[in-house]
Amino acid sequence: MKTSVKILFFVSLFTGILAFHNKTRESNTFDYRGETYQIPHAYLENFGMHPDTRSYDYDLHLGSTSKPEFIHTTALNYVYLDLHSNSSQVISSGTYDFKESEGKERNPFTFTGAEVLINYDINHKKGESLYATGGTVKVSQWEGKYVIEFYLKLNNGESIEGIYKGKLTDWETDA
Repeated sequence: MKTSVKILFFVSLFTGILAFHNKTRESNTFDYRGETYQIPHAYLENFGMHPDTRSYDYDLHLGSTSKPEFIHTTALNYVYLDLHSNSSQVISSGTYDFKESEGKERNPFTFTGAEVLINYDINHKKGESLYATGGTVKVSQWEGKYVIEFYLKLNNGESIEGIYKGKLTDWETDA
């Protein structure tokens, strides 16, 4: 009897720990300092082969407003990621690790820069503007849609965690 109670206790404890660590996250948001910020708009810039010929260079922009409204909002929430893929056509599925960008080499499945704007007014340069010092970005893709999960350590000692699910609009065609 005591053995089955102990087993039941440990199974319950383990299940509770898993439930806590596997919480579901709302799509198209990121969390920072206990607050959740919406990022329903996503844009992709394809710069082609990086000059070092090791990877293909993509800039990913996730924002709280559409690109044309970026300069008009006084409270923009925005995540920028400089990703390096092994594909010339798409951001390849996989995990991208942060790499300092001091050198010119850009290996596939790395990102060399990230900026986060929180309640930012671009015209008056007010709000929080933060840069990544570490982290990971996980990319999954199916039928023209993406799941972008990111965890960024920031230059102020804080971190953000977020997810975007949906299509990526071409940066150049959405003026």
